[in-house]
Amino acid sequence: MKKILITLLSLLTAVILAFALTSCGDTSDTTGSTTPEGSTTEAPVTKNPVLVTAYDKPEEYVTLPEFSQITASNEKVQTEVDKYMASILAEMSRDDFRDLPEGTQAEKGDCVNIHYTGRAKDPSVTLSAETLKGMTNADDKAGYDLILGSGRFIPGFEEQLIGATAGGKVSVDVTFPDNYSEELGGVAVIFEVTVNKVTRATVSKDNVVALSVLYTLKEGEATEKLTAFMAAHEIDIDLSATEEEFDEYFDFETVTAALIGAKLYSTVKMDLTVAVEDAKELGYESEITLSAEITVVQIVIYPKEMTDADINAYTGGQYPTVEAFTKYVTDHYKDTYAYDAVIEAATYGEIPKEVYDILYQQYYDSSIYNQIGDTSGMTAEELAAKLTDEVKKKAEDFAKENATAEYQDRMLVGYLANKLEYTLTEERYKTLLTDMYNYYLEVYYMQLYYMGITSVELFEDYFTEESLRFQFTIDEVVSRLGELVSWA
Repeated sequence: MKKILITLLSLLTAVILAFALTSCGDTSDTTGSTTPEGSTTEAPVTKNPVLVTAYDKPEEYVTLPEFSQITASNEKVQTEVDKYMASILAEMSRDDFRDLPEGTQAEKGDCVNIHYTGRAKDPSVTLSAETLKGMTNADDKAGYDLILGSGRFIPGFEEQLIGATAGGKVSVDVTFPDNYSEELGGVAVIFEVTVNKVTRATVSKDNVVALSVLYTLKEGEATEKLTAFMAAHEIDIDLSATEEEFDEYFDFETVTAALIGAKLYSTVKMDLTVAVEDAKELGYESEITLSAEITVVQIVIYPKEMTDADINAYTGGQYPTVEAFTKYVTDHYKDTYAYDAVIEAATYGEIPKEVYDILYQQYYDSSIYNQIGDTSGMTAEELAAKLTDEVKKKAEDFAKENATAEYQDRMLVGYLANKLEYTLTEERYKTLLTDMYNYYLEVYYMQLYYMGITSVELFEDYFTEESLRFQFTIDEVVSRLGELVSWA
C-alpha cells in the first residue's frame, strides 16, 4: 500500500536527500567539532543535558495569548491545498503506451511485459536459492514492464528482446558485470523470457513529452551566451498547449509539428531559426540558425481531473474519495498555518547564556564541517589554510542566525505541549519511531542502505533520540492547533 504522509519532517528529509546527492549524511548533531580556535575531533553524536534541562520550564521563557485570540488565514490554507492537489494530480500521470497489432516486433523504446527465469549458463556453477529467487518473476501474475533502451536491466538483456513479438519466448544470454555482487559478478547466465505483450508510445497532441535537446550552431562561431544556451538540457513540453513557446526563442508549433508521431527514444533533427531581435540578445546582428537534435525521453498522459477511483488507488484505499483526501490535506494545512500564526504571536525572554553558547558552538561547528569537511586528519598548517576569515565569518553568521531560533522553537513546542497537556509516552514514541523508519525505508531505501541504516535502532542512533522525540512532539502538538485558533 502506498503510504500517504504530509509531515513536518523537513529536517530529516533534507538530511537524507542531501546524503543522496553528496554521499555524506550530515546534521547539526553529527558534525565534526571544530572550535573558532581550530581544535578538532571526530564527528560525534551530541546529546546535551544542559539544553534538555533548560527545555523543562518553557513557561518561564515563552509568552503567548489565548489560542482564541490568535488568527490564521483561510486564504493561505486554500492556496496550499490547491497547489498540493494539483501536484497529486500530476503524480497520477501514466506512460502513454498503447497496444500494438498482433505480430508487431518490439523496437527500442517499446514496452514489453515479460516473465523471466534465470540460471547459470555453466551447469557446474551453483547459485544459492536466494540468488535464483531474485533472478525470476515467475510468481508475479502482472509480469514486469520493461522499456527497451531504458537500461534498467544488465547490459545486453534489453537488446536481445528487440524483435520479439507478443507471446514469443526468447533465451537471453548475458553476463553479469564483474562488480555486480559477490556471487553473480562475472557469471554468465541464461534468462528464459516470455513476452506477454508489446506496447508503444508515440508523440501526439494529446500527450506530454519530456525532451532531451542538444543544439549546435549551423554556421559560424557561438558567442558565450549562445554556448551557454546550447548546453544539453531537458525540457518538459505539453504538446496540447500550443500557445506555449518551445524553450526561449523558438516557435512552439514548428517544433510540435516535427515531433508528432515520434516514438520513445527516437531523435528528431531539425533547423530552428532565431529571429533578429532574439539573436541580438545572444550577441549577433542578424538572425541565426541552430541545428537541434531532439530526443524523446518520456511520453505520458496527465488526467484532466481527479476521480474517487484515482485517489483510492493512489492512497492504497487509505482515502476512498477525493472529498476525504481533500479534507485530510486541508486539515493538515490548517494545523500548519495555525502553528505559523502561533509562532508570530509568541514573544520570548532572554536565552540563558550557557544555553546560547552551547547552541552557538554546535551551529558554528556544523557550518565549518559543511564548508571544509572533516578536519580531524588535517595538520595545523592545513587547518589554518582552510579556516580562512571568510569561512569563519560564514560560520559565525550561521551560528548567530540559528542558535536563538532553535531555542525559541524548542521552548515554544514545550510550552504548547504543557498547555495542551500532551506527553509523548514511551509506547507512543516507539510506535512513531517504527512508523517513521518504515516510511523512510519505503521511500528512501537505497539512501538508508548506503548510509548503513539497516534497522530501526540504527535509524534512531543516526538521528538521535532527542531530535526524534522533539520532532514527534511537534507533529502531535501541531495536529491540535487548527481547531483552537481563530480563522479569517
